[in-house]
Amino acid sequence: MTQNTANPTIRPCWYYILVKGCLFWGMTCSILLAALWHYSGTYSMIEGVLAANPMAMIAGGIYGFGQWGFTRHQAFKARLQFEEDNDEQH
Repeated sequence: MTQNTANPTIRPCWYYILVKGCLFWGMTCSILLAALWHYSGTYSMIEGVLAANPMAMIAGGIYGFGQWGFTRHQAFKARLQFEEDNDEQH
């Protein structure tokens, strides 16, 4: 099913960076990295989570910013397609 609106709703940038990036992706990576460090004997699980958090949050922020940019790109393409379809009808 295609979307036939000129302006699809885009969430704000902070949502993509903080929620999708840092919370969902960053925390998941942090826990996985901590588990790897725990099972390799480098850190205990809690120390591993604390050590992995800064790296995971930075990576999550970069991921979230990329998600926001991709969403804006898709919205731009949808708007161009909508305008093109309207031009063909007139």
